[in-house]
Formats: sequence, C-alpha cells, structure tokens
Amino acid sequence: MNRLMLLIVSSLMLQPQLAQAEVILFVGVEDNQIVAGKVGEPYVKLTEDPARKRLPVRSKDGKQIAYIQDSPDKSALAILVVIDAGGGFRRSWPVGHVEPGEIHGGMRFVEEVEWIDANRIAVSGSINPSTGDYEIISLIDGSVTGFVVDGAGAAFSPDGKHAAYMTGAPHFGGDRAPVLTIDEVPAAVPFPGDIEETERPVWSKDSRNVALAARQIAHNVWMIAHAEVDHGSTLSEPHALPFAGKASIVWNESILEVRNEAHETYAWRSGTWRRVQRSTAPPVDAGTEGETLRKQLNTQWRGDFWCAQCTLSALLRRSASAHD
Repeated sequence: MNRLMLLIVSSLMLQPQLAQAEVILFVGVEDNQIVAGKVGEPYVKLTEDPARKRLPVRSKDGKQIAYIQDSPDKSALAILVVIDAGGGFRRSWPVGHVEPGEIHGGMRFVEEVEWIDANRIAVSGSINPSTGDYEIISLIDGSVTGFVVDGAGAAFSPDGKHAAYMTGAPHFGGDRAPVLTIDEVPAAVPFPGDIEETERPVWSKDSRNVALAARQIAHNVWMIAHAEVDHGSTLSEPHALPFAGKASIVWNESILEVRNEAHETYAWRSGTWRRVQRSTAPPVDAGTEGETLRKQLNTQWRGDFWCAQCTLSALLRRSASAHD
C-alpha cells in the first residue's frame, strides 16, 4: 500500500470524528517538492524547482503556504518562500542574512515556521541547546525584527501583538536569572536560578495575560510565573504548584488555572492556589482535541493539516521539526 492510499485509509478511519461537510487540507513535502490537497484525495504538486524544501505550513485563512528551502549561496542560512494555495509564487526572503565578510552568529538551522498573522511570519532555530533565535519577517515590506529566547521557545499572543518567552537562563555559564519576558521586557519576578524543563508560555484568549511553567531542580517542583501585558511596575512572583508533577495551564477568562493528570483544577486567587470544585469533568480543550487529530493524521502522512471549522482550527499555524 503506497503513502497516498495510507492517507485515504486514515481519513476513512477518522470519519466518525468529523462532520461530513468539514474539509481537511494537507500540505507536505514529497520528492523534494511541495504537495497539497484534500485529505483522502490525490495530492497536487505545487512546486517544480530543485531546491530542498521543508516545514510547509498554511496561513490562518488557508490561502497561503509558507515553507523553507535551501539558500543557493552562503549569503543566507535559508530562504523563506510564500506561495498561494494553488502554487502561485508570492515572494521569498532570506533567513539569517549574512553580509560579505561577516560570520553568522544566530540560529544554526531553521526549526520552526509560524504564521503570526496574515502579514508576518516567525522563523526560528537553536543557537545552542537552551537558546533560540527568532526572526519576524514582514510580508508587506520584507523588514526583519528579532529576539533571542531561552527555554522552550516563544509564544505569540492571539491578537499577534505580543511575544512572550523566557530570558536569563543561558546554557553556557553566566549568572542565571530566568524570567518571563514580554516583548523584550521582564514581566515577572525571576524564577530561582536552578530551573530547567521550561514550557512554552500560554496566553489567555484576550491576549492580556500569559503564564509560563518551569521545574525547579532543588525541590523538584514545578513553578508558574504569570503576568499581565499592562503590568506596569508591579511584578508577580513565580509560585510552586499545589501538587506534584506537571500541569496544564488553562486561562478561564483572566483567571489562571492549572490542571493535573487527575483532572484536579486549581485557580490562582487572592495570592494563593485554590481547589476548584466542579460537578463534572472540565471540558476538553479544543487545542488538545486538535492536537490529537493532527497526531492521528500524522501517523500516515507527515506535514501540516488545516481546516476552517474542525478542531484543527484551534491549533497554532506552526510547522516544526518536532512533528514535521
């Protein structure tokens, strides 16, 4: 059975989870070319050039596809290419541009491509085991801004206006003052210096609040730092979780909640964690359902999946080497 037939069989197995009217679109790389189509139907080849391609991902509205291809020379680490859904070329931009005589000091290779909004794309990769480099490329004028993060990586607010990440936790020497950072400004009191296994920050739906989890080595506890975008000079301190092990961060409007594997929920209220008593189990997060569906699809076909209304629509528009 070839890969296309496996994808068709996989889509038939998933039919009970999907309404018949829902259409899932796929984009991936086959024989070094970008291919796309509806799940369960033959794909269409969108490119023909010989450059090596990777990390394709559709835009939030599904109308554009971004991907990385090898740079033809040493003037850039890679090339970001954007095409329309039918394969029509839009534009390309260098990633990790290096002027003649300069030595590239940023990301060593591209690991993620993420649509922030319709006109901006974040391209990122590792500098060393704990530090990542981000380039934010404007599709309007080609301008590039960027920042450096420590830990698991940056998270962009739902409205696309802010980026949250950890800084102050270098892998190689130096004083460590790991801190939740918003738009290059520390937004909370630093964590203890001996933290590791940081998680990517989690934003509230209204883009006003963000939280970050990290494990403190000395006491083997997970801690949460949280902040408001308009925090002013008031910075909150990180707080240890009220239970052992990791937790899922959930924003209930502007209230920070954490849930453990036993489905116990605690809310941060009046400076302490308080157990939330519910008569029924908390609803499954749409992002969790979307990630489950994507993993099922990826068992047969590796790439990016998009739909307008199914649970996949709750996922970030990010193509990463971890699942690509």
